[in-house]
Amino acid sequence: MSLPHLSSPVQIGPVRAKNRIMMAPMCTNFAAPDGTVTEQLLDFLEERARGGPGIILPGYAYIDDKASKAAMNQLSVSRDSLIPKLAKIPEVIHAHGVLTFLQIAHGGRRTSSRIMGHRPLAPSEVPMPGSTETPRTLTEEEIAQVIKSFGMAARRAQEAGFDGVELHGTHGYLISQFISPHTNQRRDLYGGDLSRRMNFALEVLQEVRSVVGPNFVIGFRLTGDEYLEDGVTSALAVEAAKILEEAGIHYISVSAGSGEPGLGASSSHPCYVPPGQLVHLAEKVQKAVKVPVAAVGSLADPETAEQVLAEGKASIVAVARGFIAEPHWARKALKNERSAIRTCIRCNECLGNIRKFREIRCSVNPACGREAKFQVTRSPEPKRVLIVGGGPAGMKAAILAAGRGLDVTLVEKTDRLGGQLLIAGRPSFKKEIRQYAEYLKLKVASSRVRVQLGVEATPEFVVQQNPDVVLVATGSVPAPVDFPGSEGENVFSADAVLADEKKAGEQTVVIGAGLVGCETALHLADLGKKVTLVTRRERGDLAPELPDASRAFLLDLLERYQVTVLERSDIVSVTGGQVVLSSSDGVHPAQRSVEADTVVIARGRNPVATLANELAAGRYQVMTIGDAAGGNKILEAVQQASTAVLNL
Repeated sequence: MSLPHLSSPVQIGPVRAKNRIMMAPMCTNFAAPDGTVTEQLLDFLEERARGGPGIILPGYAYIDDKASKAAMNQLSVSRDSLIPKLAKIPEVIHAHGVLTFLQIAHGGRRTSSRIMGHRPLAPSEVPMPGSTETPRTLTEEEIAQVIKSFGMAARRAQEAGFDGVELHGTHGYLISQFISPHTNQRRDLYGGDLSRRMNFALEVLQEVRSVVGPNFVIGFRLTGDEYLEDGVTSALAVEAAKILEEAGIHYISVSAGSGEPGLGASSSHPCYVPPGQLVHLAEKVQKAVKVPVAAVGSLADPETAEQVLAEGKASIVAVARGFIAEPHWARKALKNERSAIRTCIRCNECLGNIRKFREIRCSVNPACGREAKFQVTRSPEPKRVLIVGGGPAGMKAAILAAGRGLDVTLVEKTDRLGGQLLIAGRPSFKKEIRQYAEYLKLKVASSRVRVQLGVEATPEFVVQQNPDVVLVATGSVPAPVDFPGSEGENVFSADAVLADEKKAGEQTVVIGAGLVGCETALHLADLGKKVTLVTRRERGDLAPELPDASRAFLLDLLERYQVTVLERSDIVSVTGGQVVLSSSDGVHPAQRSVEADTVVIARGRNPVATLANELAAGRYQVMTIGDAAGGNKILEAVQQASTAVLNL
């Protein structure tokens, strides 16, 4: 399928991008603690510039050393001494014919004394929910200084060789805090109706323009909706966009979210939400203004991105997580190499790491942030590698081992490759997992890997293969349970029900509210079943494995699909259609019965590492990877497989 709109150039003020694909700005924590550009950040950006987008925004940079920094290892544009290293970013990006704009930002209340060493500053004393700190209200004199700092930051970006800057006016950072009635309760020049709340943004724009001149791009990232009762709405965003256009902005990128916990925590929608959920916000703005508008929000499917442009909903498509997972997303999309794109599974592990003050990592791309070190080079000596298990760890190991020129045999005891991906990908909201499984299978098929399906790898079989290395990726199985009735005909593991949803009756009780239990409950509710989810935890602790932003969406859907959650409860027994539960929630009796024709157990998993133990005394180099090694996430499986093979 050709992508004529995606591949066409676009004029943005004084510059022209070769296509309409923008790599959206994202925090990576790859900068040094003082905000300096590092080789790690340059390697990350250059690999994506090779991937062929028209524009790259390398991330959000803080503008001063007083109160604007919002992340531990955030990029900085706060000092002239940073310019020489900052200039390396445009250098590596321009080398591949790609434009680059630097997003400049002030954290406002979205920082903390842990990061800045003092209370945050904000338009008004409205704290972030969950924070123990109330921000201090900015004085008019301080506002004037912040505005000048934006201008100086833009001047440094210009001197460093960037093609433009983007003013960060969304996600609950300072500029958006002034625009939003939720966070701006001022009664001076900068508070009141929208025209007055826009004054700060307009003065920042005017200051930047006065410093950089007319031939330097100034864009604006705008909140399309804050998802708050008293916050920015789509109608308000349209009015703000008109004001910005009249003031001379060159383009507008429309995102959403306030940064507050819950559904407004992030615009990085997880797999539970269909892709393109923010496009309608960009469309409303694009219809109201003539400058190019960028749409964002899970648009890493090339056909979806093309459709957004073809229907005139936006002029540019911005992709962030898609470029983390697949650095060459743009090139592969435009060359119609859809099957070669490593799909972002929208698990938000990248975002979760940032919120833990860590560098981003990607579940499906182990090279993310390690581009220079992650080199698949030919092995200096020939080796026969036997990989047991065809799940994500086994397939990834096979692909990399073949790429190193090793003699690789992949053995899988079932009749299909995929392992737990086949189970995890069953729910309708796990489309990206299914795509990732197909991607891995195609990579295995195109590699020099001998695949043997339906083969049980016993110690005797391994001896016959005469390998030098054995990678055991035999996965895991549901942890056993033992209660009266646990062997009943209506009691199944979550694996069994996900593999064959016909096993579930109309009234189902799911025992265990980790990620698997919650997703199984949601899947069955989506099929129209009446579902009760039983957990020993408090309701707020459901699916603790998930990053906070993803969990908010999952919990919202469980409520929307009317899944009954029984917290601080546990199973006692099952007799026919009666499930006896114990309760310590202080509301229900200590024991009670719930009717159910099906009971689904989701109580953790046990590694299957028998083969590794049996081979430990052999002459082979034996390594265990993936679930068999105790991991329980795709990220861990892929990282372990990659590390094992690259160190052979």
